[in-house]
Amino acid sequence: MDKNQNQIYLDHTSHIMKKVRNFLILVSAIGYGLHCIVFAPLFYVLSANVSYSQLFITDLLSFATDLTELCVVFVTYGVLLFAVWRGGVKQSAPVWITAGLMVVLKYSLNFIMSCIDEGKIPSPSIFFEDDLPLILPNFFMEIFQYALLIFMAYMIIRSKKRKFHEAILLNEIQPATERALAFPMVKLLSFKNPLQKTAFFYAIIYFVARVFTLAVTRLTEIVMAHQIEDIAFLITDIAVQLVVAALCYICMVLVVSSFDKKEMNLLAEASEESST
Repeated sequence: MDKNQNQIYLDHTSHIMKKVRNFLILVSAIGYGLHCIVFAPLFYVLSANVSYSQLFITDLLSFATDLTELCVVFVTYGVLLFAVWRGGVKQSAPVWITAGLMVVLKYSLNFIMSCIDEGKIPSPSIFFEDDLPLILPNFFMEIFQYALLIFMAYMIIRSKKRKFHEAILLNEIQPATERALAFPMVKLLSFKNPLQKTAFFYAIIYFVARVFTLAVTRLTEIVMAHQIEDIAFLITDIAVQLVVAALCYICMVLVVSSFDKKEMNLLAEASEESST
């Protein structure tokens, strides 16, 4: 891109941020709606009934409950990564604020469905003493995950862009748009690409955190209940989480790549309209 095209690309940031935010709202509303209103309640009803707890449909609902939540989370990771890439922390604020609000939506839906299931709204004393202490740690943990990704993305992207512009000033490389640092993606993984680098290391952190949590649970069962067979389950858990982490990385890369293609199409259409 020449200087004029590069400026058009930079000026388009606020517009693409709106597109990204609206996409996040749509995906979260559908995903969390299915998770909280459809799959989770059905699963709990069937699993609580001895006649249905061992049926295949119950296992399928359990899988669907976990999958819908994971899909929203992984898409959100990709959206946040692209937003920080295009707008930094400041201009991407509407996106990451929306991501936080969508987490509030999920817990609100869960609470509403719990009230419907019990047929009553808990008293303020019960809510603040029993329910809220259970909700807040999980809520803040999810917010922390988003904040960690934003921080990692900001640091890696800023370092890469700074070196890029320094190289241009020193005439070490030809002037080009910042987009060339990340797009088009020609490899599944490249540590030279700041977005793929961020996605990879975040997926590793995600994997380690999940395995650590599962390991503590399994090892506690082994020590306290002497269930030696849980070692085999722990190995299976690690293998499953490795697959989940790989899906996390792939989803993030697909999301950022899709948004870039979408933006390039929008810019091309705008350029054609202005030239006619």
